[in-house]
Amino acid sequence: MKFDNLLQGYAPLEGLNQDIPRILSIEEFTVPSFHTRVSCCYGDATEPQFNIYLPANDVWKGRFYQHTHPFWGIDGSAEDLAMHFDSGAYSVTIPVGTMGYRTQASAGHVSRTIARNFYGHSGKIYGYLYGGSGGSMQSIGALEATDGLVWDGIMPFITGAPVSMGNFDIRRFARVVLEEKAPLIADAVRPGGSGDVKALLSDMEYAVFEEVSKLGVPVNAWENYEYLLLIYEHADLIECINSTGEVIEDKRPEAIKAETRHTNAVGSETDDTYTQAFWNEPGYLAAYDPALQETFHGLKAKGATEGALAKIAYHRHKDPGPAYKTWSHLRDAKGKPLYAQTEGPHTGLFSSTMCSGGGLWNGKINCKSIMVVNLYDADAFPSDGDYYLQRVKEAGREADFRIWLTENADHHTNHAHHLPYLSSRLVNFNGILAQALRDLSAWVEKGIAPPVSTSYTVASSQLIIEENPAKRGGIQPAVKLTADGADGASMAIGKPVSLLTKINVPPGTGKIISAEWDFYGNGDFVKADFEALPDGSWVCSVKHAYDKAGTYLPQIRVAAQREGDPGAPFTKAYNLGRGRVVVG
Repeated sequence: MKFDNLLQGYAPLEGLNQDIPRILSIEEFTVPSFHTRVSCCYGDATEPQFNIYLPANDVWKGRFYQHTHPFWGIDGSAEDLAMHFDSGAYSVTIPVGTMGYRTQASAGHVSRTIARNFYGHSGKIYGYLYGGSGGSMQSIGALEATDGLVWDGIMPFITGAPVSMGNFDIRRFARVVLEEKAPLIADAVRPGGSGDVKALLSDMEYAVFEEVSKLGVPVNAWENYEYLLLIYEHADLIECINSTGEVIEDKRPEAIKAETRHTNAVGSETDDTYTQAFWNEPGYLAAYDPALQETFHGLKAKGATEGALAKIAYHRHKDPGPAYKTWSHLRDAKGKPLYAQTEGPHTGLFSSTMCSGGGLWNGKINCKSIMVVNLYDADAFPSDGDYYLQRVKEAGREADFRIWLTENADHHTNHAHHLPYLSSRLVNFNGILAQALRDLSAWVEKGIAPPVSTSYTVASSQLIIEENPAKRGGIQPAVKLTADGADGASMAIGKPVSLLTKINVPPGTGKIISAEWDFYGNGDFVKADFEALPDGSWVCSVKHAYDKAGTYLPQIRVAAQREGDPGAPFTKAYNLGRGRVVVG
C-alpha cells in the first residue's frame, strides 16, 4: 500500500525550528496487533528521527500518546504500543539521547498531518505526552512552555524536582553511616515492626537517618535498603562513593548561560574550589559531629577520593532556596543555613535544565495534567512531586492539575534487572499510568473531571495518605491487612492465624476484581476469595497455620478496575496489604 500524500498540507509550527520532514519508510506489522509504522526524518537525514505507529482505522479514536524519556530508543515497545492502541491512540517515538521536549514536539506536530491523511480525518487530533524520571522533567518543561500547541494533556510520573540528581548522593551519604545498621532499620519499618529506629542507632547515626528522611528519602524505602543504598549496583562502599565523581560548576560566561537557559546546552567542569573548602575551611567538614568527621577521614584513608566524599555531603553546603521545605532542618530559626555554603547554583540544575529543555518548575502549566507519585520511590523522592504541586498552587493552576499517590510502588515497574525479590513486595503501577492517561483524555476531550487528587499531609518531608477511604482520593485501592486483629501476631507452630483484609476503593474509581494471598511474603501468590459488603467495601479473610518457626510477612495483593472488568489488560490498579507473623 502506498501513502505518497501523507505529508500533504503540512506546515511547520513556529518556534520549533524544524527542517522539512520526509518519510523514509512505511511498513505494516501484526504485533502487538495490526498497525502501520511510518518512519520519518528531517532534511537530508538518512536514518529515522521519529516513528509513528498507526493502528487500524476502526481502533483509532482521534488521539496520540507520546511516551518520553531521554534514554529510550526510537523503537516503540510492544507493551506501550498495545496500551496506546487499546486506548484508541496512535504512538509517536524518537531516538535515544534526546533531551528537552522540542524534538518530541516536532514529531508530535508532524504526526498530526500524517494521521489526518492516513485516516482521512478532518477533525481535531488530541495529543498527550507522558514521561517518568528524566521523562518527567521533559514533561514539566513541555507543560510550562508549549501553550497547548502540540499536546492537550501531559502526565509526569515518578517526578523529579530541579535538584533531584542530588538524591543519589543523599543516599550515598546515608550509606556511609548506616549501611551496617540497615538490616535492623529495614526490620523496624517493615509491617509489624517496632517502628522505633532511634532505639537501634547511636546519636550520630540517628541524626543522619533523620537528616536524609527530612531531605525526602522515604522511610519505608529502608525495607529495600539494598536498592536504597545502591548496594545492588556497587557492593563495595568505596566504589559506590567514588562512582559519584565530583561536584561540577558551570564555568560558562554569564551571557552564554543566559542565552542557553531555555536550550539543551549545558556546560560544566569539575569544581575543585568546593572540594578544597570542604576539607580545609571552617563551616564544612570541621563543623560536623566528631564521629561523622572520623567516618569521612576513615573512608578517605581507605581510598575514597576527596572530591567524591565532598560531593556526597553537598546537600549540607548548597541550600537550593526557601521553596525547598525539605532543607528546612538544615537552616536555623532565621532561615540561615547551618553549614558553610558554596557559591553558584545547585548542580542539579544542570541536569534538570538539560532534561527539561529549560523548564522553570514555576507551576504555570499550559494544559491539563495528572501527576503520579510513588511513595517508595528512592530515586525521585515523593517530596519532589509535592514540590511541584506547591508551585502549581502558587501559580493558581490547581484546577487543571491532579496528583495521585501510589503506595507500595517505587521507581520501577519491573525489578528483574535490579533486585528480583522487590517485585514480591512492590506493585506494578503501569495500570495506574494507563488509567491516568485515559482519564486525562476524557478530561480534555469530554470535560469529564478525573478523580480528585490524593489527600495527604506532609510530616518531616514524608507524604502520609489520608486514612479515611472516603477522603483518600486518587485511584489506588486502600488495603488494610491484620493478623489476629493487629499489624502483627505471635503464634505457636501449627496454630492458625486469622488474616483479615479490609479493602476500599476511592469513590468513582471502580471495583475490586481480584485478590491473591502470599502467606510467606516471597511472591508466591495464590487466588483469594473476597466479598463485597453493603457499605461499598470488600473483605477477604483466611486462616493459615505455619509448620516451621520463623518470622513471616504475609500479604495480599488486590486489583481494582474502573469498569469492574477482570479481563481488562492495561488498567488494573494494584495495592498490597501486609502484616507480620512470628512463629515459634
